[in-house]
Amino acid sequence: MSSKNGLLITHSCLDCQIRILSDVHIEVLDSFDWQLLVFLERYKGRGRPLEYSTIAFLRALVYMELSGITSVRKLVRVLERDKYKMKNLGFHRLPDHSLFSRYKQRLRDHIPRIMTIINTSIMKEEPLHMLILGIDSTKLEAFSWEDMDADWGFDHVRKKFYYGYKVHLLYDLESMTPVCYTVTRANCHDNTQTTPLVKRLGARLLKVNTILADKAYDTRENIEKHWDAGVLFIAARNKRNTKKPVNKYRIQDYLNMPDETIDRIYKNRMDCEHANFLLKEQLGLKDLKTIGREKVRVKVGITLIARQIQALRQLIHQKSPRTTIIN
Repeated sequence: MSSKNGLLITHSCLDCQIRILSDVHIEVLDSFDWQLLVFLERYKGRGRPLEYSTIAFLRALVYMELSGITSVRKLVRVLERDKYKMKNLGFHRLPDHSLFSRYKQRLRDHIPRIMTIINTSIMKEEPLHMLILGIDSTKLEAFSWEDMDADWGFDHVRKKFYYGYKVHLLYDLESMTPVCYTVTRANCHDNTQTTPLVKRLGARLLKVNTILADKAYDTRENIEKHWDAGVLFIAARNKRNTKKPVNKYRIQDYLNMPDETIDRIYKNRMDCEHANFLLKEQLGLKDLKTIGREKVRVKVGITLIARQIQALRQLIHQKSPRTTIIN
């Protein structure tokens, strides 16, 4: 398989096929139709035309996430040793490591659209994808104390303060894959990002039946707003300032449903925690090596894209998407 302008062209070279099979991360990358992202190559007519393919840089950055390469310099050394891999990713010649920052900035505003396109590809493989979503946040410690965009927040799991960011996510709980995200300072309350995240779904909200959340999202506004859209918003009851007996879940104030039934549905919310684990421990999201909220947002987005493509590959091969282990 060769590459021209980031678009894959299949050929029958036996040696090429053997090389692909010997690198499972290249195989994962090739599970996605990169021609769907051809809009990334459009030249806007200002300044010099781009010397390299933007898709090639995206493929290389996703390859970094999948293979656990921890820096761009290490990636460039890998590509220098393996010219076949360099060409497969879409480079006609070896790029300097300094170019990656420039191309990351080009990708910044396109990441939500890229995630939507991959998400649509996943839905074609799994019709029930996005039926039940989970909403949650996860901490991201700053790379440096000098990162002025970061702030102090409280880690409710470890019961201690940390300096950094929060990543707010909507996940498909069946596949444990991210659907959309935002990045804020660590002191931002989870519920402030509910509306921004749901808005990013756009027309895909019509596919959603249920959203599961923890008690940080337990508000009447969330219940009623999503109820009007035909979506059940089920959050654990936050019993703050409660003096009289209440239902276990606020949704029961609107819908007559036994505790046992909602408990059975709500236990799926724990998949949010498992999804966070996959992102942070298996794909290295926790190993932040950049500063500034916009750069952090790009780093997070590329990790999420890698996770989506992993899940797509597993579904294509009729394997479980609920793991980062490719089999």
